[in-house]
Amino acid sequence: MLKAQWMAIRAGFAALCGCAVTGALAGGTVPVEWNVTPLKSGAYIETFATVPEWATALGSSTQAVKSAVATVSYSRVNDWFDNATTALALDTEGEDINNALTNGVDGSTSVATTDVKPVYIDMLVRFDALEDEPDTNTLSGAKLALYMNTSGNLVCYSNDGFATNSTEYSTNEWNRVTVKLAGESFQVFMNDGADPLSFGSTDTFMVKGGRGLTTGTLSGTTFRGTGYLADLYVGYCDPKYGVAGATEEANKLLTAATVSELNNVTNVTKIQKWMADNKTNVPLDADDANILKGYMLGANAPVSSADLSITSIDVVSPTQVKVKVGLAIGGEAKTGSINGVLRLEGAITEGGAYTLLNETVVTDAEFESGNSAEEYTFDIPADGYHIFKPVLSVQ
Repeated sequence: MLKAQWMAIRAGFAALCGCAVTGALAGGTVPVEWNVTPLKSGAYIETFATVPEWATALGSSTQAVKSAVATVSYSRVNDWFDNATTALALDTEGEDINNALTNGVDGSTSVATTDVKPVYIDMLVRFDALEDEPDTNTLSGAKLALYMNTSGNLVCYSNDGFATNSTEYSTNEWNRVTVKLAGESFQVFMNDGADPLSFGSTDTFMVKGGRGLTTGTLSGTTFRGTGYLADLYVGYCDPKYGVAGATEEANKLLTAATVSELNNVTNVTKIQKWMADNKTNVPLDADDANILKGYMLGANAPVSSADLSITSIDVVSPTQVKVKVGLAIGGEAKTGSINGVLRLEGAITEGGAYTLLNETVVTDAEFESGNSAEEYTFDIPADGYHIFKPVLSVQ
């Protein structure tokens, strides 16, 4: 059980929840190279097979224990997580356990930033009702805090003060809590739900600022009370991204320019895994553009030439068109699915500029002997579009 337990995300070691911290501060690293393979190297992970140094600062009461975590429905298995079999049995004796997090390797002291890409804090936790709820003075050094009240509701503390979620959770049960920090705001997800939890009228909160706290950064997590934690994760990729399978290292990393162009952590992770899965077919000198083409086209190697075309078109109305798409790779008709998404662009006059007609996308399109297995319907603006072409992209 978690007695008087809460979790806080903090801005720095100073003014840490108004509580003194005994012992040395120690913690983990959120790597700078967040897109490396194997993927486990791109995140800070604690499986609690042993007690991490940061959890023992208050003495020997906190320990790693075998637990029934593996049987819970929210134990996740993918490239970061195996079935959890151990947990951290917390006993902070009324003080705070501080996990200092840095963004770097080889002793770097910089903190993780959230302005360019989100940072996720994810864990399995067993909450119990908090009888003596913290006040603003206790949490004065926290960017945000989470705990369960006596009614079984999750409460968050942020720049907007205290807010309560309406769902009642059972105590003494494992729940997976995910906090997504993006810039100066955060959202809370429970049990791998697709939508963030709502607290009153909002599901997005501003992190606590002022008093020396820097928004857009993450320097550590704080735990207080007794109870159990498992599968603690901090990283730049959504931890529920379901890439199950091998984490073999790829031949090469994508260049910084390509990563920046993709502008999506999950996309980069998918492509890195595709390279690892097809390692023998991806030369060290392969061009990034050809790597992206090979991934999008569902090939098992980089692709230098491909032909994407419309094989049939039916203008249903001035605002709707149906098309079948043709695909050939290196002159050979494509059979099978693609990884990219199909969109339709249009031009009003021949030689005119093409425009993305709408946000309609086709994912995992399937091809049979070079032709798409399905006829796709796209909505188009009623502006006189007469010329169309399909476009394939990563996202």
